[in-house]
Amino acid sequence: RRPPVPAEDTVTMTVTYGEYQPHVGDQDALKLTVAAAVQETGQVLAKELLVRLHTPELTLTVTDP
Repeated sequence: RRPPVPAEDTVTMTVTYGEYQPHVGDQDALKLTVAAAVQETGQVLAKELLVRLHTPELTLTVTDP
C-alpha cells in the first residue's frame, strides 16, 4: 500500500508594486523564497522561485493640435 498523500494548502498573497519596487534591481526579477515546517514530524521544506517581470507595451497616439 502507498502511504496517504499529505494534505495540501494554497496561500494567496498580494504584493503591491510599492512593496516590491525597492527590491527590484536592474534585472527586473524577484526571487521568492518559501519555508515551511511540519509540526508533527519536524520536516522542513524550502522552495525558491525566480519571477521575471515584463514591462507592459506602450502605445502612443499623436493627434494634430
